[in-house]
Amino acid sequence: MSKQTVITEAMRLFAEKGYDGASLSMIAKAAGMKTPSLYAHVESKDDLFLTAFSEVMKKEEETMKRAMKDQRGKERLKAIFTFYTDPNGRELERAFYLRALFFPPEHLEKDIKQMVIHVETMMSHELVQTLRELELLVLEENWIHSFYALMDGLLLEQRLYEDEELQQRIVSAWATLEALLKEEK
Repeated sequence: MSKQTVITEAMRLFAEKGYDGASLSMIAKAAGMKTPSLYAHVESKDDLFLTAFSEVMKKEEETMKRAMKDQRGKERLKAIFTFYTDPNGRELERAFYLRALFFPPEHLEKDIKQMVIHVETMMSHELVQTLRELELLVLEENWIHSFYALMDGLLLEQRLYEDEELQQRIVSAWATLEALLKEEK
């Protein structure tokens, strides 16, 4: 079995059972190997958890960059917002991300926060660069804070609402953000 299979199965079990509920023997079994063989791919449970979380964060960053690659102005902002609020695809990664973020292993919490802040810093830089192409009706910082608050809220709402209701909420949230933008300079 490949290391990627181990990471995917670990992600699934960490998302379902949490860090404490997912044992290395469960992960090994799900990956189709015996527990001692798992150590050929990872050093420890902590290493596996952080590797899986790091992979999710890198994938988010790469996919977001592709989503906004050829976009400018409002369309670029909308592409970023749509990428982060789209409920389709990445279910496993999102479930793992949310579980790790809200219920992190105490001894790994600092590492998890650092990875999240790294990606958020990169995204904030992209938002600032794009917002400077536009005229705002509010302070740049206020727009960005609103963006994150709406995006984070919609991420949670993906777990609560059916598709039709969720789509209405996504459209409403973007309309609110867009209303705070004037036309491009």
